[in-house]
Amino acid sequence: MLSNRTIELVRLQVNIKDVVSDYATLQSSGRKFKCCCPLHNEKTPSFHIDPVRNTWHCFGACGEGGDAISFIEKKEKLSFIEAVRFLAKKHNIPVEEDTQVSQHVQQRALLEEQLHLPQLSKGSASCSLTHVCPLLVTFWGQNEDFFHFLAK
Repeated sequence: MLSNRTIELVRLQVNIKDVVSDYATLQSSGRKFKCCCPLHNEKTPSFHIDPVRNTWHCFGACGEGGDAISFIEKKEKLSFIEAVRFLAKKHNIPVEEDTQVSQHVQQRALLEEQLHLPQLSKGSASCSLTHVCPLLVTFWGQNEDFFHFLAK
């Protein structure tokens, strides 16, 4: 598991303008930059980069936004950890593993990644739970709030 220090170093040292410029041609727009969104096809630039805040936002079809890590997650279709590793390698940032991370945190990250839980839509959870319920109960215990959330 990556250390929090590695994640923070990537957030602080990786410039969103440099990351996006590998995927699109940027145009200066005052103190910000804009381009056609690299995440979807469009003819008019709706993708805005704020280098001061080190963030991006698409005002077009996808409506996405975030930092360099979230951009790489979406563009390269990587998990959060894979995106941090990708950017760290590209920008020569040393990757530190956190040996103090509990087994519980590692299991949770693995389970979320394998099940893609954030992508479950409301109402579809009951079908999915018939296959993963034993895993979820083992992992989260008898957390009724979690199951009520999935069942909505």
